[in-house]
Amino acid sequence: MTAEYVCRLLKHMDAGGYARCTPRKRDDSIAEQPAIDFSSGYIQRAKDVLPKQGSKRPWRLHQNYALDMLEFRFASVDDGTMEFEKRIKRQQ
Repeated sequence: MTAEYVCRLLKHMDAGGYARCTPRKRDDSIAEQPAIDFSSGYIQRAKDVLPKQGSKRPWRLHQNYALDMLEFRFASVDDGTMEFEKRIKRQQ
C-alpha cells in the first residue's frame, strides 16, 4: 500500500512539475495519539518514543487493511496537508 501511494504521489508531482512535497498543514483540532494502541506493559513503557498519529485523516491509520487500502489507493494525493513546491527551471 505504501509503495502504491508513493507511486501515485510521484506521478502527481511529475504531472504538476513539482520538485518537493512536504506534509505540513496539521489542523489544531487534531489530537496526537499513539500509532500502536496496545495496552501491553512494554508498549505503555515505550509510548513516549514510539511513532504517533493524528486523531483524524489524513494523519490517522485505521489499523484495518481494507479501510487503509481504500484510503491509500483512492484518497486524493493533494489532500490539503501536503505542500508542493514547483521545480526551478535553470537558465543555460
